[in-house]
Amino acid sequence: MPLSHSYTDKIFTHLIWEINEDEKFFLSKLSLTYREIDIIKSKKTSIKKIEFLSVRYLLRLLKINPNDLTYSKDGAPQLKTGNNISISHCKGYSTVLISEKKCGIDIETYRNNILNIKDKFINDKDVKQIDSSSVNDLILIWCLKESVYKAEKIPGLNFKNEIFVESINKEEKNAKTVVKKFNYDKSYTCNLLFDPNYICTIVFSND
Repeated sequence: MPLSHSYTDKIFTHLIWEINEDEKFFLSKLSLTYREIDIIKSKKTSIKKIEFLSVRYLLRLLKINPNDLTYSKDGAPQLKTGNNISISHCKGYSTVLISEKKCGIDIETYRNNILNIKDKFINDKDVKQIDSSSVNDLILIWCLKESVYKAEKIPGLNFKNEIFVESINKEEKNAKTVVKKFNYDKSYTCNLLFDPNYICTIVFSND
């Protein structure tokens, strides 16, 4: 499949790939580094391998040298060039965000089991923004918080008690979130992308 979403402006570039291909497709398109080959060998399932390869394919489309991408001790991707990067994948999709600003991204397909865990990440402020019985709304809140978590890179940041969704405007496809932790207070501007098969959120620090 071609790209299902591609957007570039002065601040960021965002790509989404709909994964319908097998390993052979990506391997035929990629010249993997030794490090990438080692990572592929460590993946235990074909699905995990394909997700990894699809992300590497997106990186090549973005003309990012694979040797410029490293990972922190907590597993967060980072670029030697100094630009910010965030990566996400879910069933059937992968996405990459490159930005001059501190950023985070998440993509999620719709799944009913989100109802079973909503009390673990929804707080009183979040509830005011959504219908808490709606799978789509719960997925949206989860996406926003996961994106913020990736941007913050603070291990153990609590989704329910430390990340708050202050507003959501579905028509204008934006939202505002804030992280509150002790004396730490940081706000994020969020862009929303709605698709019949998934929700994708990208967040940018207001600093």
